[in-house]
Formats: sequence, C-alpha cells, structure tokens
Amino acid sequence: MKNIILITLLIIISVPTGYGQCMIDSVVINALMIDPSGDESGYDTNNDGIVNSNDEYIEICNTSQESITDISGWQIGDDDPPPYADYTIPENTFLRPGECVVIVLDYCGDGSVIDTTVCDVPEGILDMNYSGTALLGNDGDVVTLSDATGEQSCSVAYGDVNCSDVDPLDIPPFNIENCMYWGTPTDGCALLATGDSCTYFPAVLSLDISGFSARESESQQVQLSWWVDPNENFKQFYIEWRPESNTDFLPIGSITVDEYYDNSSLYTYLHTSPQNGINYYRLKQVNAEGDVSASPIRSVLIVFDDDIIIIPTITSHNIRVKGSKDEYIISIYDINGQNYVEKMRLTNNSEINVNQLHTGHYIMSIFDGSQTKFKRFIKI
Repeated sequence: MKNIILITLLIIISVPTGYGQCMIDSVVINALMIDPSGDESGYDTNNDGIVNSNDEYIEICNTSQESITDISGWQIGDDDPPPYADYTIPENTFLRPGECVVIVLDYCGDGSVIDTTVCDVPEGILDMNYSGTALLGNDGDVVTLSDATGEQSCSVAYGDVNCSDVDPLDIPPFNIENCMYWGTPTDGCALLATGDSCTYFPAVLSLDISGFSARESESQQVQLSWWVDPNENFKQFYIEWRPESNTDFLPIGSITVDEYYDNSSLYTYLHTSPQNGINYYRLKQVNAEGDVSASPIRSVLIVFDDDIIIIPTITSHNIRVKGSKDEYIISIYDINGQNYVEKMRLTNNSEINVNQLHTGHYIMSIFDGSQTKFKRFIKI
C-alpha cells in the first residue's frame, strides 16, 4: 500500500476567496513569488544562503472549511519550454480544509541544513526538483493549474502577458474563460489576486520568529533581534552572516535557549565585525525534535565613515583594527611619543592585546600599504 502524504500545518490561515483567483473546485493559486530578493517577503527556499531567482514559489490553498481535497496528479506550470506541465503533484497528496502548500523550484538543490547530510523536505512544501534557473518570467508569464484529469484548468497571467496573449496549452487545454490577470509584480514582493504585498509571507515558510531585524548600532556593529513565542519548544539558534563579497553564509554565533535565555521571548545578538558594504544575516533554529528551519534574510548596509576604525576606543584588554584592507602595519605610541609597539603586522579585524600598556592615552599609527592614519584610544 502506498504511503499517504498528508499535508498538515500547525497554522491554519485564512485564505481570501475574492474575485480574481484561479480556482479549481475549492483550490486556488493564492500567491506567486516571481522575482525573489532579500526584502521582507523574500525567502531562501533552496537553502543556498542567497535569495535569488532560484527561490521562486507558487502557493496553492484549499479554501474549503469542510472538505479534504485530493490534489494527487494535479499539474502546474507556464507555457514556456519545457512543455507543460512543469510539475505534477505526487500521488496521495491531500489538502485539508484551509491548508496551503508552497511549490518551490528545488528545495534540496545546493543547500544544506545544520548537523545533517540529508535534505528532508518539510511538510507543507512540494519540491519540483526543477533544473532550470527560473520558472516565472519577471516581465510577464502565465501560470496554469489543472486537475489530474486535465478537464479542469485555470490560469493566472501577469506583467506584459495578458490572458488573450497566451498560447493554447496541450496538457490541459488552456481555458481563456478561466484566466485571471493579476497585474504587474514588484521585485521581491509576493503577487496576490489583490495585487502586490511586500508584507505577505506564506505560513508554511514562516518560522515562529517575528520581528527579526538587523540594524546598525554604535561603532558600526550590527544588532540582531527577534521575538519567539515562549510556548514553542526551541532549543538552539544559529546566527549566520554573509558579506557582500561572499556567496556563502558563515556561522558567527549560537544561542542555547536553556543556558542563556530560559523562557524569554526576546533574543538579541551583536555582530561586532561586519564588513564595509551590504551584510546579510539569517537565523537557523532547532527545535526539541532536532528539526532545523531557516528565517528570511535581512541585510544591513555598513559604510565606514573612515576607511579605518579601531574598536573599542576605550579598553582594558584588547583592541581591534577594522577597515577595507586585508592587512595593516601598526605602531603604538603614548602622547609623549614613546613607542610601545613597533611595526606589528595585523590582519584586518583581528585583536591585539594591550594588557602590557599602562593606563593612559595612546596613539596608534596604521599603515594600509599606501598611507598612514593615526587613531587615538584610551587604556583603562
């Protein structure tokens, strides 16, 4: 006997049923992510650490509040090569009343999840295993949904493509009478029957993390903060960062809930060493069962007012030199000109121990390969 894939969501959402939705029986195309980005509604659906065209998604929902709908064998796709349909929903897949699934291009593509070598597609996500770089045309396209028989179909057109422009589809026949035009999408925002929504986020992709934000704080550091329902059984948070010059996310910290926060709902993390330019951040959370999920990506633009800064400017132990170069040569003098550190080679953003210095004011000369700059600090 075949296993039954039953899509079960922890969050039952209210699905709008107004004019303009593509509907078969009680199932609608609810949202399209056409041109993903790092904005509020962007999401890294393939876990590669970058929100780009590979992270498109199509959300379909069962608007019925009473009936389970069998969507096994249903097809979805556009009218561009490869020939329709781009995706056939697996056998024994059901939508309960009020539930949604999000169809993504390639959930297990180049990505990875923490502490496991196996990519398990979460409940509520259908993986197309699509080999192309994008499915939905940014300038305009049509998305058609059909039932397993091909006798019922509906379509959504957007952008430069109108329903009257669509070529007839062979499987199933394109039904112009059941085609809706949703308007022109905005980059990085979900397209709905009612238009763009840069605040819309499918419940199945969303973590139980709200208000995840990243902002620049003092001394050009980045403050991360997020709220979590204290009733949820979270055990670990991993904080990951990617500079503008990199394509991969790097782990920069972790928080164990029991050890540091107990049952608090507010979490914070200070990134003390962002780079000049755009800095990207995301969270990975691990629950009590060991399941791992990722947050949307947030970004912060850091512009060094001065190409070289020292952090902190008042210190008792260590001090860091941060700038846009990979390496510096430093010397340290007191205000009388006495030399304490002579031409020490220092990697960008690395620490130097100043325990040996007496309490007082000091000047650090910093040579970046072409010019020398002087910075003051206080040893306490």
